[in-house]
Amino acid sequence: MELQHIFLARFAEATPDGLLTVVGGPLSRLEADRFPTSIAFLYLPVHMRLTVSEAKGPHSCAVARELPNGQREQIGSPFDMIKMPAEARPEYGPDGKVGVSVNTWLVNLYFPEPGIYTYHFEVDGKSLGAAKLLVEAKLAGG
Repeated sequence: MELQHIFLARFAEATPDGLLTVVGGPLSRLEADRFPTSIAFLYLPVHMRLTVSEAKGPHSCAVARELPNGQREQIGSPFDMIKMPAEARPEYGPDGKVGVSVNTWLVNLYFPEPGIYTYHFEVDGKSLGAAKLLVEAKLAGG
């Protein structure tokens, strides 16, 4: 399993053919009027390359967030990655692997303090990759 892309966005859609449509991303910075602050939602699109045997096997996915103070918390519940049916005839890429996109909707995000928030995408209990978000106070007059 090889990570190709991971980032945060205002909107993203993953289609069954493995393509991602993204609006407002990659997003790496948010400004807040005051702290604590919150945002209604963001998306965490992830694109990875898998061997056919990896794509046909079961995998559990999860998102964890690391706060600026180092505390780590689970975001939502773990979920199963949709596995390729045994009878599927995948379209291989030039590397002999298949592309898989997973799009996680992150809802009611709370930021207690300014700093860097890191969103880890985990597969089978291991971090496959992470996207960082700098949340800072708006500059006066800005």
